[in-house]
Amino acid sequence: MKKMKSRLLLFLAFVISISASLSAQDSNAFINAFESEKAVWTYLYSTHCNIPQTIHKTVLYGDTVIDGTSWKIITGEPRLEKGLIRTFNKKVLFKPYPGYEDEVYWHDPLWNRKDSIVIYDFSLEVGDSVNVRNTFMKIFEVDSIILNDGNKHKQMKYGMFSLIIYESYIEGLGSNIYTPLQMIYSISTCQNDGRLVCCHVNDELLYINPSFTSCDGNLTGNELIESNKISIFIEHNVLHVVCNECNNFNVALYGNNGMLLNQQKNNKYEARLNLSGFAKGVYIVHITSNNKSFSRKVILN
Repeated sequence: MKKMKSRLLLFLAFVISISASLSAQDSNAFINAFESEKAVWTYLYSTHCNIPQTIHKTVLYGDTVIDGTSWKIITGEPRLEKGLIRTFNKKVLFKPYPGYEDEVYWHDPLWNRKDSIVIYDFSLEVGDSVNVRNTFMKIFEVDSIILNDGNKHKQMKYGMFSLIIYESYIEGLGSNIYTPLQMIYSISTCQNDGRLVCCHVNDELLYINPSFTSCDGNLTGNELIESNKISIFIEHNVLHVVCNECNNFNVALYGNNGMLLNQQKNNKYEARLNLSGFAKGVYIVHITSNNKSFSRKVILN
């Protein structure tokens, strides 16, 4: 009888330890914002037409079934984008919400906007190509980052040849710069500049950008070059780069394929690059000053 009681106590202790272990694992479960009941991405958003920076939000919520497939609804605030998100293996798929097809754009003119497209693929590795807002770049480093769920999330850093954009994709979170909706909606002539500030999942903070002290968009002062101190615009086929706090900076212009097309070194406060003869399209401006750097896309119409 005593042996049976001892065995029973040992068995109960084993069950309790397993239960405690499972509970600890559950409390530290890997969080995927794209599969959650609700996710809110907060961005500091601005354009470069002298419009003040504002806080924008992208919200994922609810479920709906389209043609027999379950999707999450995703919207932009205060803009009026609305789409559908679902995950498949390591991929995040997007399609416009019915009736919102004209609000989005993708690089392939043959794309039927009623079909889904892959906006993130977290199965990619170093050397693979990734489409970043209609520009193909190479993944040059894959590591991990610990988010507030306590887990390591795969982080894929990408750039164009020698040009590093200081952007990355984080598994379960998305781009550390752009909203998931900014991957596919049209780019205005006043170039959009959105920076991820933080992400909440089911009302719990999953991530905050280390450049910010709070989700209100207050900067820590440790950025590369603060985007609100740089003005970039094209006028009469001349690219103007104004950096009021840069008494010596270099500007390089890259094509969509990563090729260096033009550069101007040792500028003081302003640089001008002649774009006469350049084809219409998307270009990347790379600025360096005092070992700090900043990159931005521009559109030549």
